[in-house]
Amino acid sequence: MDVMRTGVSALAACCREGRSQHPGAKDIADRLMAHLGSMLLYWYHYSTNGRRIEVETDDDSIGGHFLHLLHGKEPSELWVRAMHTSLILYAEHEFNASTFAGRVIAGTGSDFYSALPAPLRTARAEARWRQRSRLRDPETL
Repeated sequence: MDVMRTGVSALAACCREGRSQHPGAKDIADRLMAHLGSMLLYWYHYSTNGRRIEVETDDDSIGGHFLHLLHGKEPSELWVRAMHTSLILYAEHEFNASTFAGRVIAGTGSDFYSALPAPLRTARAEARWRQRSRLRDPETL
């Protein structure tokens, strides 16, 4: 989550948003969706193996691009469909704390880039909470 939060901040510094968050918001969202997977996987490969990867692929979807960067080869169509299903399920999760945090910030009229770090940090806290609750339950050990 720290990598994505920092990546969003770096993009905000490089790709300034206008005074109104509405014109061009879809372009900013598309840019972020295209960049976040590459940022995360570049960091993953570099931090675990010390390897720099090329982040441009010919894949025509976010899921295919992500899997290609993760495994270093073009993914099968079955894997791409599975990844797309997973991404849809994550996007359609219930109204939780991270979603609420993002909606509150965006609802204040804040710029697009400012509305993303809080939900990312909140999602990290939610994941830790779920992990701790599983550890307390002897059935899950």
